[in-house]
Amino acid sequence: MTEWITLSETLYGEAYVDELSDLLRQHDVKTVLECGCGGGHVLYGLAKQGFSCVGVDDCAEAIESANRRYTHPNLRYLHRNWLDTPDLGTSDSVICRGNSLSCVASWDGRLDHKKAEDAIRGSIKCFSDRLREGGLLYLDTTSESEIQSGGRTIQVDSGSFHLTGRTKNELETRTRRTWGDGEIDGERFSVRSISYLITPDDIIGSLQACGMHTVWNPHLRTEPNYQIICAIK
Repeated sequence: MTEWITLSETLYGEAYVDELSDLLRQHDVKTVLECGCGGGHVLYGLAKQGFSCVGVDDCAEAIESANRRYTHPNLRYLHRNWLDTPDLGTSDSVICRGNSLSCVASWDGRLDHKKAEDAIRGSIKCFSDRLREGGLLYLDTTSESEIQSGGRTIQVDSGSFHLTGRTKNELETRTRRTWGDGEIDGERFSVRSISYLITPDDIIGSLQACGMHTVWNPHLRTEPNYQIICAIK
């Protein structure tokens, strides 16, 4: 988990937070719920800019790291499944980024394709329920161009963090694989993951099923890894 947290921090720094903040302000967002907040650094950046933020994650290690490293008066973290959030009321914006939505099909450690579609629809319905009327939903997934090309190379070199890897997307089996080898502060590591391959059309269909018909793909210069899909409730 440490490697994934460090990778996210490396890929999505202050410049990304600034762009995301601008997008949120364009839609009068003041309160933010991030589902799958990981180590918390993005929410921390938003909290510093004045947003009132709540982050939930089903990974105890991620929440522990967030509480240890990224605390702020405008920010709190909860260790829970994002489907278990009815007590949180509604927010101006709900965010599920970093391709986190694809993890719902393998929360129990197994990739269950039969349950994946229902899990994704259920998650998007949950996100919609946590939004106020007129609120902004921010999601992302593997881009259509990457799906069609079958995958992409990953090369990250920033400070003491280095990673070389690749993604492989198999549309017929709806499988996305990611693997790589790298180094953090001189320590070698390997990362391997398998997740359900969600297409942009899958997300748009689920959004429309929830009655969210104002759907578009904003472009953030600092998000080259996934295709962003936003919707207004």
